[in-house]
Amino acid sequence: QCSAFCEGTFCLRLMRIKPFFGEWTTHTDMKLLLSNDEGTEFEYSSFQFKHFDVLLPAGNYHGSVYKADGTELTDGTELMAREIDVYGIGDDPICQDFVTEANFTFATAPPTPSPTGTPTLSSVPTVTADPIVRIQNALTQRYLWTRWDGGFKGSEDIEPLTNTAITLVKKVCPNDAGYYHNENGLTSSCYLIKWESANGRRLFAKSGSDWNNGVGTTSGKNFNDQIWFIEASVCEEGTASGPCAILRNIVNGRTMYDNENLVVGAAAPTWLFEKTKYKWHLVDSTNGVVVDAAGLE
Repeated sequence: QCSAFCEGTFCLRLMRIKPFFGEWTTHTDMKLLLSNDEGTEFEYSSFQFKHFDVLLPAGNYHGSVYKADGTELTDGTELMAREIDVYGIGDDPICQDFVTEANFTFATAPPTPSPTGTPTLSSVPTVTADPIVRIQNALTQRYLWTRWDGGFKGSEDIEPLTNTAITLVKKVCPNDAGYYHNENGLTSSCYLIKWESANGRRLFAKSGSDWNNGVGTTSGKNFNDQIWFIEASVCEEGTASGPCAILRNIVNGRTMYDNENLVVGAAAPTWLFEKTKYKWHLVDSTNGVVVDAAGLE
């Protein structure tokens, strides 16, 4: 850290740079080359969990990511990430002139181009991409958040996006006897609540538990207690604007909440789900608009 009495020194800040390739990447060993406006180059090797921690002075930086095939950076193959998250680690430095996320640019993979010709096969069904949202509690305004290794909580901070961006993956609802949705005649669509950029972790709620016990995220085997109804619901007056939704487990009916004590959990279906702590906003990741759960069907 710099302070008022260390005039003339560099103001350094620790930044984390994390490439995302569209899935949990196999590029374990990567190298990062950063160059600033003066042409100075900085080279880094990736950490075990496929990110880079870099300590840099103020300035503008352009970066490229390479697969570390050889001992020299130039021997590697440049990797085109779908997106790259950049964020500071820890508190901001005491000094004023420090590097921020806005000072970094990277070459990323371009979107798939639209076809130039008019399609002639009208019988081909339209495939709708799974929506990517941030799920925000109507009471606490906190977002469902997970880390790649399973830290799970409600977070007031939407950053870093790898920890809050959630893909709603539509699933065929199982018809097993005794499941909550079958026993109660519910017909809503079923979804995985999945953090693609955080090791593909999925939200679960175990049967036989209540409140904040037996609830979290997993990247392990797929079980039906990782499948959820996302039911449209009416927001209570005085809460944040936009439609609300209830997140209810298909197996046991446990319903996600975030309460006044800032504890995230899943309550048994005997509780009163009209309370605001059980209501959630599905915030579109591209434009920040709250999505109506009824429109997901």
